[in-house]
Amino acid sequence: MRLPETSISHFKVLPRIAVILVLPHSNASLEWLFSIIRKNKTDMRSSLKLDGTLYSILCMKTNNPESITPCFKWRPDQDLLELSRKAAKTYSDKHKS
Repeated sequence: MRLPETSISHFKVLPRIAVILVLPHSNASLEWLFSIIRKNKTDMRSSLKLDGTLYSILCMKTNNPESITPCFKWRPDQDLLELSRKAAKTYSDKHKS
């Protein structure tokens, strides 16, 4: 932005300050995520794949923090239970020898 009728910049330092202000000031959220992964993918459970079970665990933990509803208190509703039963029966029927 230039001052009217001159070639002098009005805000010389502003672009430099703007770059500094948009940089993240902390990597705490990434450290938190890595911590969750470390707690779930242990030597005893090393076969968890990121695109499978581990991803599902991470989704549950990030979308339903234990501060809201601890996992041991969570109860599925009847609709979810019924859908699960139907899916299990369908799977069993297709894989019978």
